[in-house]
Amino acid sequence: MKRLAVTVVGLALVVALLAARGSLVHAQPVASITLPDPGSTEQLYEGCNNISLTFPDGTGSETVPQAVTPSEAVQAMWRYNAAESRFVGFSPAAPQASDLVTVDFLDAVWLCVTGAAAAPGGGSVAPPPAGGESHSVMFLHHSTGANLIAQGGVRERLTDLGYEFYDHGYNGDGLVLADGTWTGTNFDVPDDNTDPDGLANIFAQPLDDPPDNTFSHLMEYDVIAFKSCFPTSNIQSDEQLAGYKSYYLSIRDRMDEYPNKIFIVITPPPEIPNDTDSAAAARARDWASWLASDEYLSGHANVFTFNFFNLLADPSDNMLRAEYRTDEWDAHPNELANQTIGPLFADFIDQAVRTYTAQ
Repeated sequence: MKRLAVTVVGLALVVALLAARGSLVHAQPVASITLPDPGSTEQLYEGCNNISLTFPDGTGSETVPQAVTPSEAVQAMWRYNAAESRFVGFSPAAPQASDLVTVDFLDAVWLCVTGAAAAPGGGSVAPPPAGGESHSVMFLHHSTGANLIAQGGVRERLTDLGYEFYDHGYNGDGLVLADGTWTGTNFDVPDDNTDPDGLANIFAQPLDDPPDNTFSHLMEYDVIAFKSCFPTSNIQSDEQLAGYKSYYLSIRDRMDEYPNKIFIVITPPPEIPNDTDSAAAARARDWASWLASDEYLSGHANVFTFNFFNLLADPSDNMLRAEYRTDEWDAHPNELANQTIGPLFADFIDQAVRTYTAQ
């Protein structure tokens, strides 16, 4: 596995990342950012670069990509919110879906860029995951996850970043390899159930070698990402919400037993108005916010939450944004949603690995 350089500003983070990565060789920069005084011009490399910003407190996040040359190279910007133990992000392509609204002086952010917009002759190679070696990623999902992968370029982006990305949908679809090959085999997910109770059942299975159940198959990978689908966002009572939280606490207890694995909890997508009501949607928001909160994540260094719900839901009613609907009777997020959020999801996985490795 080639080891490539990543521009890092901030002495503590430099030490942590260099210790994790070992010896480095140089990649070619694909862009640069000109920071205001007392900053300087920093070279940016394909993938995600850790940069210490020198913009004044309260600067709009959209200002940062404008300082990059070429500005169209910027795909996303991420900042780790330590108080909430989660990443907040900004996408120039979808500012309305971003939760990183402003930046402050000396904020440390991950600026993710692509070499597609680089000038001729500025070829680049993507930096590998933190640790200088390939990481295997498994994403357990149903149809919404399959659409996110296919329409959002998730596999391609993670491959470019040096990962081996596998996924598993319904049992009938089964395992898809890192090169996109459909194997025709599956992990025998009990009853094809990835609702909270089904996931809790999976995480309660024994770890067997050779693997003979869903959990044992999942644990063959370095990074395990999993989600329930939109029907679980139709939460009809406080008791149902409490039950969902209880299931995820049991899942967290099991994840704690394997600190050498990285787990990525993905909040379920929101429902559409024709399939829910305001009270149920508000409970879905409560659940997603709790999964992404310090209450759920603090003290669990190998657990991260990608708040898919928050990126998809209209904050005015907690239902799928109108621009992200396929139609009024289909709660699957549409192609625009997947094209917008797919790169954010891939970059989040990369940042989770880097954060975990640098600890």
